[in-house]
Amino acid sequence: MNYYNQANSLIFRFFASMFLLSGLTSCDPNSLTSRLFPSPTVSTPPVTPSATPTPTGSSSQKDNLLGIWYSQESCPDSDYVMTVRGTTEYLRNESSNFVGEIIISGEDDEQQKVEITYDVVSSGEWVLEQNKLVEKIVDLKSNKKFIKVGAIQVDLNQIDPKELEDLPQIEDLIPKGLSTEYTVVVLDSSKMTLRNDTGSCKGDIEYEKRSRHFQ
Repeated sequence: MNYYNQANSLIFRFFASMFLLSGLTSCDPNSLTSRLFPSPTVSTPPVTPSATPTPTGSSSQKDNLLGIWYSQESCPDSDYVMTVRGTTEYLRNESSNFVGEIIISGEDDEQQKVEITYDVVSSGEWVLEQNKLVEKIVDLKSNKKFIKVGAIQVDLNQIDPKELEDLPQIEDLIPKGLSTEYTVVVLDSSKMTLRNDTGSCKGDIEYEKRSRHFQ
């Protein structure tokens, strides 16, 4: 039984939907993301705030952000759920590193539950300005880890890589240079809550301070 064929049906629906959503949500030239990480070919006018925001971009808040944070975020859709879990380390030079997993789950054409798990590492840049945190992906690498169909889990390391060539990589979905904008709801030395303001996975994300990266 070719489990990767069942995964293919799910993942291509997922990728097609996510590409459509990213195309609809990433083109606002007045967004904070565009102003902090501007395109070299697009000139955007400055935006004058209508009110004085809470100064959450202070040096003390930036100090609280530094370190390793664990989070888990799920993004449900009609056909699938994408779960991102892992740790992000924020460094003083405004760079960051993520280590974790992305799990795409749903049903195949035969209505069996299918999960595809990827190991993911990425590097990025961050800017904390007022009560907004913007993260930009600089580089990202993923590795297909396993497929689970029903109760059967298949280790993809045990399958001929040629049979897996049709399964897309996460890099096909999340290109270099992609930015995400968050509102800082809570940020202290041990906990953080960010509200996703862009993309398809909007909502609050809880973070916990950790001493080491996700394993």
